[in-house]
Amino acid sequence: MSEVAAPDKSTQSGSRTERSKTPISAVAIVTISVLIVFYLMSFADKQMFSLLVDPIGANLGLSDVQLGVLNGIAFSSMYITGVLVAGWCVDRFEIKIVLFFAVAFWSFSAAFSGLANDFTTLFVARGGVGLGEAFLPPAAYALLAATFPRERLAFANGVYHAGANIGAVLTLIFGGMLIGALTRLGAIDLPFVGVIQGWQGAFIATGLPGIALAFLAFFLPRIRKQRTAEQMAAAAAKAKAAKEVSFSGFVMQNPGLVAAHVLAVALLAVLAYSLITWSPAYLGRTFGWSHERIGWTLAAGSAAGGVGNIFWGYVCDRYYRKGYNDAAYRVFSFATVIGIPFIVAAFLMKSEQWFILFYAVAWFTASSFGPLVTAVQLFAPSALHGRLVALQTCFVGLFAIGGAPLIVAVLADVYGGEAYLGEGIATTAAVVGGAGVLLLVLATKPLRKAVALQNTVHDAAQELSDASTD
Repeated sequence: MSEVAAPDKSTQSGSRTERSKTPISAVAIVTISVLIVFYLMSFADKQMFSLLVDPIGANLGLSDVQLGVLNGIAFSSMYITGVLVAGWCVDRFEIKIVLFFAVAFWSFSAAFSGLANDFTTLFVARGGVGLGEAFLPPAAYALLAATFPRERLAFANGVYHAGANIGAVLTLIFGGMLIGALTRLGAIDLPFVGVIQGWQGAFIATGLPGIALAFLAFFLPRIRKQRTAEQMAAAAAKAKAAKEVSFSGFVMQNPGLVAAHVLAVALLAVLAYSLITWSPAYLGRTFGWSHERIGWTLAAGSAAGGVGNIFWGYVCDRYYRKGYNDAAYRVFSFATVIGIPFIVAAFLMKSEQWFILFYAVAWFTASSFGPLVTAVQLFAPSALHGRLVALQTCFVGLFAIGGAPLIVAVLADVYGGEAYLGEGIATTAAVVGGAGVLLLVLATKPLRKAVALQNTVHDAAQELSDASTD
């Protein structure tokens, strides 16, 4: 059994106990590989709309506020609704089955976006994408926590989040090329569909493959038996831990930690989504770049974010193994404080050369979410991961996915109109990023206590499993 620090020693006296580094299993590698593909797909579907903002607006005669609604509220309203159901399903049913239907549904909805010819139809299609994608975060984090060692979780989350960056890179590069090619073709006549515009063809081309890829879900492992064993070990190890397996009981015993975590994640996600949703339009309007050049530039930033996710995840794991139970908050707070000034500078300097450099640094630091999401997997019992991640994701959907596109558009209008997108993005990043970091700093002490307790439960479960195997 790995040596761990008891809660009363590691969190009250300030002493830290190091944990050993456990090898990663083949099952864990297969699991994260499948999840990366799904995350790549989900991010590509979201990013594609951002690339198509101007063509959609021009073709359908929509304003920036209407486009912000489609890019935000249309998606997030169903995302928020779906994620609460998703958390409940993930904690009760076999995750691979849940994910199969979710991936197939959001992929179909993404392709259906290509058949929209008005605001209402596109709103419904975007809502379907949001509903399906809501099931991925609770399922993914529960699977990663069940298959990876605790002292390797931040790295696993970093690699998983790099899947989003890979999806963004591929979408920005090939999506930009696809949009440019389809735009030059003009109207396209498809069998059984009729005449469509280039932006509609882009939605269809990126959405349909996901229906076939949904079958990868059946390569994922079963984890319900593992959770049952952990709950039994928790009950045997400590009565308090057994009581905390109740969702409401856990939240009531850790109200400050849960509230600070979900709000901080939501606010910091606003920072990231303000970049994701409006950067393509900003570059097109400010510098007059082509779709292809915008795609390559933003892809470089997303690639830097992928490297950042893996790097900061590695750093976080090293600190956790050394006994820093608050490593997830420490590392991400540090990275975000570095990154915010680069975001502000990138969008206020109006320089093509400096934008490319500052944007890449911003993604490497402030937008690398891998270490941050590890906190839930470490401070909560595994039987609650689905619902707690759902709660976290619900706030992300409300604040970031739903709010960020609209917040930036409204701020740009306040500053003077469409030409002030950069000021809107910079203001959003500075204000919400600073507030998110402050919440993480305030929550470090309760995080240390909660993680120390779950370490004892996890090691008790491992000891019980080893004993039954012997």
